[in-house]
Amino acid sequence: MSRLGALSLTCALVAVGCTTETRTFVSGSSEALPPPGDVTCGPGSMSSLDGSSCRPVGTTEIPEGFEAAPEGWGFRAIRPSKACAGATRATLGDTSCVPIDDCDAPFPPPGATKVVRPGDVESLEEAIQYAAENSVIAIDRGTYAYAATKGMITRPGVRVVGRCAKDTIIKGTGSNAAFGLPRGKLTLEGLTLRDFTIAVVASGPTADVEIEHVLFEGNGLAVDTSARAHASIFQSAVDPGGRLAVSRDPIRGVVAKGGSKIDVAEGDFRDLDRAFTSMETGSEVTVKRSIAASRAITDSIMVLSGINGAMTIEESAVVTERCALLNVGQSRRYNKNTTDDASLVIRRSEINHAGPYVEASMMGVLGGARLEIEGSTLRHTAAQGMTVFEERSSATLRSSVIAPHATARKGMHAITALLGARVTLEGSAVVAPQGIGIAAVEPGTILSLDQSLVAGTLVGPSGGATRAFAVVVMKDAIAKLHDSVLADNEQQGLVVAHAATVDAERLVVERTRMSRDGALGDGILLIDEGRLVMTGSSMRRNDSHALIVMRAGGFIESSRFDLNGAGINVWESQLRREGNGENLGARELLLLGNTFHATGAEVTEGEIDVVLPAAAIEPP
Repeated sequence: MSRLGALSLTCALVAVGCTTETRTFVSGSSEALPPPGDVTCGPGSMSSLDGSSCRPVGTTEIPEGFEAAPEGWGFRAIRPSKACAGATRATLGDTSCVPIDDCDAPFPPPGATKVVRPGDVESLEEAIQYAAENSVIAIDRGTYAYAATKGMITRPGVRVVGRCAKDTIIKGTGSNAAFGLPRGKLTLEGLTLRDFTIAVVASGPTADVEIEHVLFEGNGLAVDTSARAHASIFQSAVDPGGRLAVSRDPIRGVVAKGGSKIDVAEGDFRDLDRAFTSMETGSEVTVKRSIAASRAITDSIMVLSGINGAMTIEESAVVTERCALLNVGQSRRYNKNTTDDASLVIRRSEINHAGPYVEASMMGVLGGARLEIEGSTLRHTAAQGMTVFEERSSATLRSSVIAPHATARKGMHAITALLGARVTLEGSAVVAPQGIGIAAVEPGTILSLDQSLVAGTLVGPSGGATRAFAVVVMKDAIAKLHDSVLADNEQQGLVVAHAATVDAERLVVERTRMSRDGALGDGILLIDEGRLVMTGSSMRRNDSHALIVMRAGGFIESSRFDLNGAGINVWESQLRREGNGENLGARELLLLGNTFHATGAEVTEGEIDVVLPAAAIEPP
């Protein structure tokens, strides 16, 4: 039976008002109820349960150095529009490039024990390697070339200070290291380290490197730490030297492994294959008030935390045009005997995939890893904004926004959870995805929404090739939707299919609209052994049916159906109007204490054409 035929089945109307606790009304009733509020909520807000007011959702605070996004959802970093060059760096809150340090500052610094100038008989390498402990080596402006193969090994406490990064250059051969530190502390200031395989290596468990006002340029890797070493990098820049990842070797910023730690503050990481890496148990990378932006389009990963490594990004901007941006964990497909407890925490930051559309995921969480995002804004031009898969893998968004760029594409889905993963949204918003907002698929997969919004899903420009669904729960997955809103979505708000289970409390599904081809427009589709338990919720102003139940069942109690094209359609399922919700069959729907107002036919029976989500939610 066609959709239009089902809507005309007034003779199949089933009254649901035969119990004293149930008050039902149909369109035109003499005992009509006042309609719910129809407030229009702007960006950064969502409607209340009764529709009379708006409440905040998503990123409600803008960190220093950021500004509100033009579309009103979230924020973006104030930064230079083009990559900085040479001994300058990008800094949050400034659209111009600023010098890494001051070339007019007094030189040599107080306490200098040795001053090295070009043309000195004693080489720079000798001055540093044979310096006494706690020496201060001052290097005057000039270019210093040397051929050491293992790096200049320093004694503990040595401080190496250049006149300034622009004018003081230490140059390698392209196949050697600059500084190697097996123990003690090394301080580097006011230098450019250029053309080394690895610029700084902290290799021993007591090694501690402090780097400030340094330009790393044209190196394969800027800073590498291992064996519980530590490095701090402040107000410095890492630049591939114009190569833009055309080298066969990866061009990377910092790598922490072997239980080591790296702290980055006010750094500028530009055009790298990989900016930040944390690998192996106990390793940690912390990034604060920094910018990592890359135009290099490669298949590498800009930010990687894996094999139990940990990373934190705070009040920073990570922007790239590559096909993958963030990866947390190592898939069991490649290492079946381990669980990766890697973690990545993002706070008050902008994560932005700003390049051409790619058939990939902007963010991947796998192998049991954990991603936590708080007070942040995520935007993408990828087929998937975030993919979370495999048992114990989890992603939690708190007070955050995820949205695609406004570029028209055939599919830019927001969040997909697969293979037993868990996704939790608290006070967060998924805005305007072209395709699926959130999908939870397969046994063990759990989706939780609390005080969150999924709004504005769109059918892509290719029409039938892409469908629009706000939330999809399929194939034995479980979802818990609390005090949340699915609003202004095309085609369908919530899909519960193939033995999936959804518990919904105080859920609002409103203004689901037909797509341009006149398809669907239903609030909720419950199909093929899916189960829905919904209490205290509101289904309002949906173009077509508020709820379609096909070969499925559940329990709907104390909820309102207002101003929908039609109320509930039941097909190949049994409708019950009394009981307590226990011992319901897989294809039984129990209605208790619900209110229908100006909703066309309350309950109809008969086949309706529906469309389920396609293969866009398969594992990567």
